[in-house]
Amino acid sequence: MLPSIRAAGCFALLTIGAGLPGPASAQSAAPLQGLTDAELDLLLSATDLLDPNGFLPGVIAPDLPFRVAPFMNRTVVGSVIQPFSTKVVVRTTLNPETASAIAEGLLRRDGWLDMYPTNPTMEVFQDAPGSTTRGAPLLCKPGLGGQMNINVFPNGSGLTQVNYSFQAFGAACPSGRARTTPNAYESVYENAVDPLQTLLSSGVTIPVLPAPAEALIEPSGNEYSGSYYKTYAKVFSSLSAEQVRAAYVGRLNAQDWATTSSTRKGSELISTVRRTFGKRTLTATFALTPRPGQTRMNGTKSLQQYDVKFEFTY
Repeated sequence: MLPSIRAAGCFALLTIGAGLPGPASAQSAAPLQGLTDAELDLLLSATDLLDPNGFLPGVIAPDLPFRVAPFMNRTVVGSVIQPFSTKVVVRTTLNPETASAIAEGLLRRDGWLDMYPTNPTMEVFQDAPGSTTRGAPLLCKPGLGGQMNINVFPNGSGLTQVNYSFQAFGAACPSGRARTTPNAYESVYENAVDPLQTLLSSGVTIPVLPAPAEALIEPSGNEYSGSYYKTYAKVFSSLSAEQVRAAYVGRLNAQDWATTSSTRKGSELISTVRRTFGKRTLTATFALTPRPGQTRMNGTKSLQQYDVKFEFTY
């Protein structure tokens, strides 16, 4: 997960700098040529870029392990190439629903599968009902050794932005499938069975938590092992912190997760919930932390950022 987190600054620079000149790969590093040696060294080191040629404004990187959809009126914002991940950003005049369907449909025709086919609730924090933000599920391709994610959303200027993100790592495809031989990214000593799939096969279900009405969601990731599960996201809403917490706790209660306590620790709001699955009882935590000054525009409305988390041990 570190490469994708550390790339955020460079990815933001790429997205913001979409208007920078320079159409071809021969000039792809031109926006970096004005940096001092120290500034260039910091940028490359902080974002895991091997050299300036990994920063490609206005260019779809060559030799990608996936195809970028040829959307109607497509504008290529650019690409960021790192040792273990590749990101591509394009924009289109198509609406988010259509762009998402085209992007995901092309990948599936090329042999990409759901990373978690037996767990439709892997993405716990989901879009609000009726949201215009669309996120495709995590996808993988047998034999490739990596996962693919697409985020589709209106960019605020009348266009739809499509962010492709590929990360190379050694999980089986689909997750939970037993492996007989490791691929190029795997060790022969890696666990052949996904521990989360083992938990789910015992009858445990993970909740689905749509965002409050008119809120925007930005999934950040999830972590798990043989003893714990954690997922976290950014939520942008005009509601207060207490209202956002109440909305999410209400969704948990509706899925038979009973609230046992609600507390505050500094600015963080924490609710503990519990649910029984057969002979197994899980105690989980929903936590929310406001991020003052961190906002996102949705049309003319400014939405406050809240970092949210759902986790449990087992």
